[in-house]
Amino acid sequence: MENDVIIKRKDGLLAVSTEVMASTKRLFSFLSLEETYKDRARDPEIVFLPSRRSLIDELLVLLVDSECVLLEGESGSGKSSLLRFLAKLHQKEEDLIIVHLGEQIDSKVLLGTFSCTAIPGEFVWLPGILTKAVLAGQWIVLEDIDFAPPDVISLLLPLIKTSTLLLPGYTEPLRPAEGFKLFASRRLGRGGRKGLRQMGGILSVLENNVKRVFVPQYETEELIEILTSKFNISGLASFLHTLISTSESLEGERVVLDIRKLLKLSGRLMSMSTHTGSITSFNDMLLDLVDVIVGHLHSNERYKAALQLKSLCGGLSEETVKYLCHDYKPSYNDALTTVSIGRAYLSSSRTERVNSCYASTRTSMCLLESIARSVQFRESVLLVGETGVGKTACISYLSSITGNKLVSINLSQQTDSSDLLGGFKPVSVSWLIAPLRSTFEKLYKKTFKANNKFLASLQSVIVEKNWKKLADVIIHTVKIVRKTKQGQLSLLSQWEDLESKAFRLKKQLNSPQSNFAFAFIEGSLVEAVRNGWWVLLDEVNLASPEALQCLSGLLEGPNGSFLLTEKVDTKPVERHPNFQLFCCMNPSTDINKRSLPDSLRSRFTEFYVDEMTKRSELQILIGSYLPEEAHPLIDGIINFYRAMRDKAVTELRDSTGRRPHYSLRTLCRALSYAFKNTFKNIRRSIYEGLLLSFYSQLRVEDYQIVASEAKKYLKPSLSSAQPRPLGAKSVPVEGFWVPTGSEVPIVPADYIITASIRNNLKNLARIVSGR
Repeated sequence: MENDVIIKRKDGLLAVSTEVMASTKRLFSFLSLEETYKDRARDPEIVFLPSRRSLIDELLVLLVDSECVLLEGESGSGKSSLLRFLAKLHQKEEDLIIVHLGEQIDSKVLLGTFSCTAIPGEFVWLPGILTKAVLAGQWIVLEDIDFAPPDVISLLLPLIKTSTLLLPGYTEPLRPAEGFKLFASRRLGRGGRKGLRQMGGILSVLENNVKRVFVPQYETEELIEILTSKFNISGLASFLHTLISTSESLEGERVVLDIRKLLKLSGRLMSMSTHTGSITSFNDMLLDLVDVIVGHLHSNERYKAALQLKSLCGGLSEETVKYLCHDYKPSYNDALTTVSIGRAYLSSSRTERVNSCYASTRTSMCLLESIARSVQFRESVLLVGETGVGKTACISYLSSITGNKLVSINLSQQTDSSDLLGGFKPVSVSWLIAPLRSTFEKLYKKTFKANNKFLASLQSVIVEKNWKKLADVIIHTVKIVRKTKQGQLSLLSQWEDLESKAFRLKKQLNSPQSNFAFAFIEGSLVEAVRNGWWVLLDEVNLASPEALQCLSGLLEGPNGSFLLTEKVDTKPVERHPNFQLFCCMNPSTDINKRSLPDSLRSRFTEFYVDEMTKRSELQILIGSYLPEEAHPLIDGIINFYRAMRDKAVTELRDSTGRRPHYSLRTLCRALSYAFKNTFKNIRRSIYEGLLLSFYSQLRVEDYQIVASEAKKYLKPSLSSAQPRPLGAKSVPVEGFWVPTGSEVPIVPADYIITASIRNNLKNLARIVSGR
């Protein structure tokens, strides 16, 4: 020990031989570690902390002394940021590969596999992400290593123990190129080491062969130092001290104030830092505090928390807090190019006004403001609430008024990661031709003078689908470019890349199965990330862990992304700055509904969506669907709706014997039918709409209960028949006019209509007649 160097750490001492320390210094070619920090880490995003300095010292030594380093710490403790800083020191930030592991990840993703080419029946070996990193001498980080399946751990052990990677089918092991480093990370539960999940089986073998580094959670003073260094806000330090101490008494375990929430909150405060002297700004400050810290709680719990947080906001009175939580309704201003909803301001790309039935109730507008405020600061949003309370409707309306394309994806237990990210699928040859043709035309215009005659002849080749001739034209043009040396060297490399694609196309066209090929088709999530669309993942908690794993990278921050592992990309998908992620889920208390993993959930800005129950708000909602002449019927509709919800608990049962679920969605479906007024009698149309929506799911014996309640509150005239629609071909079915198709309507002579079949026919006819 006398020749060892001792490095002090918060949780003990680390003895390092002077020989290892000397090799470390030779590796970085510096006399002073401090100077290297200053020279290579001049980044405003990096804040130096004394406790992190000791961790960095240890990691620098382990980089020379170990084949694999395992970082362990709570979510938000800074494991990833430490590794990114180390990569910056080594000028490896461009080569750093981060892979999020899951329970269902295939070892082929890491090692590689034979993959189909555009030519049917032809396969080539594509190295996996780990193999590519080993060959190129890159750094690779395997996050959530404890969730990796045994076969993935097995392939890592030789790499860690003997610095060799064993590839299937290869007799010689692969040795890493100079500069390769393997890192792994593991999230611990709250409490650090006390929350450590034990690794069993082959995972314990891995644990014994890596160098483990515990990354402690940030201390309060460290959090404050980070935030005050990043945000120039007057009085921020004292504000954060008070906030952190106050948060410890908020709803116990259900409120976690970690660095992610503090960064979000500080970013929002920064935007209003020049106006903090006004009462309006203090109101906005409290609303931001509630959104970020306790937005995931029920409304009553949010109010209790707001009363505790009011002291941070200029000493707001209890009456003001009560107004903000129970009576405040955000203002809405649509200036076509910009949209303001309360304290939120968003740009809009619309060219015309939006016609929508979105009801501007206090509940819906407060939710709209909270979501828009999150979008303003590029935060991913998670909405939690019962079925039919308006989660998706709110996001859809916000995308409409801001002119953003919204891609809705319903997830389920059968959803696979390839449904979101994409995969290899059979495609037609014409699908492969489109990008080839586009690239050729762009390069031709950059290289040669305009030649309309040539481009016209090329167009005729494309119209005739003479793909072999198109490939020959491309190959011949590249020969001319090479011979005449036209264009720059960068263009020549692009021409040669196009030439190789043309040769592959010819080879494919000469194969027996030339009508189709295989290509990697990017999933809807990848397409949205690239193009800057908004994405709504509904029922996100139903998806498998593997499908959810791809979200980890996206949730790293406004610039977070992910790798297309099946495509074996080593560069993340380029994220468009306008991309926005929304997720919706029911509470995990529902049947077959599980909660999201905390590691994912903590990265969202989460809001609990309360159900709209106040009569005044239901009046606004119903009135937004119905014409003014029907407004006297609104109270009757509300009474019917409430009666049905009560009876759903006590009397009514659906066809499976379970309680039916009646929500605002059920009511709005009935109102949408009534709005069309197919009976030319609004009272009767509302009655039929309520039957359509409220009793079609019930067992037959409960039909009369719903019908009698509807008659009681609406008193419709049932003697009049539905008038035949003008200008449309239709046939009468059980009292309703059903539109006909292109075929001649017939009545099957051998079809027997029983009482139950007649009921079903009537229900179907009612639905189809109002479409």
